[in-house]
Amino acid sequence: MKRQRLATIDHDRARHSATSRLERLPGWLIVMQLILAYLWLVSGTNKLLDPHFGTQLVPLLRQSTQGNPYGWYATFLRVIVLPNHNLFALAVQVMEPAIGLALLLGAGLWIFRPHGRITIYGALAASAALLGSAGLSLNYFFQGGIYLPWINSGNALNPGVDINIMTALVSVVVLGANLSALLAARSRPMA
Repeated sequence: MKRQRLATIDHDRARHSATSRLERLPGWLIVMQLILAYLWLVSGTNKLLDPHFGTQLVPLLRQSTQGNPYGWYATFLRVIVLPNHNLFALAVQVMEPAIGLALLLGAGLWIFRPHGRITIYGALAASAALLGSAGLSLNYFFQGGIYLPWINSGNALNPGVDINIMTALVSVVVLGANLSALLAARSRPMA
């Protein structure tokens, strides 16, 4: 009986040690993750609620192929995306809110269960969502056809930095923080 109780105590201590190895993500990074979650949730919800999103996408894609400085991207749009625009429209309508939900869930777990085992899974899901966020943002940047991410002298009345490239950069920073916290938890010895 005493031996079984000691084994239970050791098992509980090992489990607690494994979950307490995860350090809290800094607050400003959680806020950035929440901002990204909001951005993708609103953008995705707008696309989901628009019954004409798929048909409105075709003229936008055609316009993006005209005079786009990224010839490889314009060719990708012409050859792959335009013939399958319904599939890509559906993918965007599903991916944007899914990214937002995964980021919201991950941030919530960092706030309310920073040392919980489930936070590890939330951080992994958020990391995948942050990869998707960076990828979609870069896609929208290339689709816009801006030459350099920071300089657009041909249209000086627009903001100096494109929102899509900023979203991609912020996504990469928050992704790095999530992965760093996960790697630090994995490399810490168990007590």
